[in-house]
Amino acid sequence: MIRAALAVVVAVALLAVTAPALDEARVGTTADRLEGEAKGIERGIGGLTREAVAVDDPSLAARTTVTVNVPTGLTAGRLERVAVGTPESMSPMSAGEPIAGHTADIVFIYQFAGDEPRAVPIDSPAGVRLAVEGDPIQLRTGGETSIQLSLVEDDGATVILRRVG
Repeated sequence: MIRAALAVVVAVALLAVTAPALDEARVGTTADRLEGEAKGIERGIGGLTREAVAVDDPSLAARTTVTVNVPTGLTAGRLERVAVGTPESMSPMSAGEPIAGHTADIVFIYQFAGDEPRAVPIDSPAGVRLAVEGDPIQLRTGGETSIQLSLVEDDGATVILRRVG
């Protein structure tokens, strides 16, 4: 009986010691995967601009769809928000503070529960602007969200992003 009680006490103590390390690992792994998803959007933009020509009529514009997969489950950190938008439009996600240091047209923002937002700039090919149709694109905090990319001529080549799924 004493051995069983001692084993339980040791197990609880080990769990208490390792829990913060597990949470940190979840957050780190999730952040790495989200940054990879942001780079996937960049690759989609690059592919579209390499293979198509911008046109004035948005209904005739070349399009592609990028699927963003936000990690979920036991191995993922708990996210409060994930979004894509201009740095100016995303400032409400950071409690009204401007997102400093980002010169990209759009940013990929994610925020873990109880933490500050993190921003990943979405870079565009030289001579191509990026724009988000309407408000920032709010992504699911777990699972897939599809974003459509359209290449239009708007005082230069512009890739417009909008949520489709």
